[in-house]
Amino acid sequence: MATKTTRLMAIRLKRGETRQKVSKYTGVPYSTLKRLELRSSDLINVRYLRDLCDYYDEPFDVAKLLGV
Repeated sequence: MATKTTRLMAIRLKRGETRQKVSKYTGVPYSTLKRLELRSSDLINVRYLRDLCDYYDEPFDVAKLLGV
């Protein structure tokens, strides 16, 4: 699968936050956050995605966040 950035990554960058910070505050492992942002894996842990949506105060919409 081709790697591309997602809305999830755009949100983080717009907020000026690092993956390390987001990982620390959400409990989402850094490597998982990176894979979600780059869509480098077809496996999605819904719990982690929900945690990120809560942290970013974004609606839970997998298609919109990951560009699926």
